[in-house]
Amino acid sequence: LARLVGLNRAKELALTGRFLHADEALAWGLVNHVVAPEALLPKAESIARQMAAAVPETLIAYKRLLDDESVLPLDEALALERRISVANNARVSGESIAARAAAMVARRKAPGAGT
Repeated sequence: LARLVGLNRAKELALTGRFLHADEALAWGLVNHVVAPEALLPKAESIARQMAAAVPETLIAYKRLLDDESVLPLDEALALERRISVANNARVSGESIAARAAAMVARRKAPGAGT
């Protein structure tokens, strides 16, 4: 927790037993989105659609990269990021990017899309 929110905030929460409100968790960077309960599933589905539109190997590579580089010194993390990005960019063709973009546009135009 201290790595995510800072030592003082982590101590405050741990030593007081205080719970965070959603807006505070968002401000502290612990969550990416805060939505009303009825908007939770549509928001999750929207994020899932965005991820599904990506090249699967890219998702795997960048998830692993982010996990790995979070524990490395900055210079090593930057070097790892460069190696992974170069390898990933070489694997993805312009045609596959164009095809995925066209498919995403088609899904947005489909009846009921975005609901």
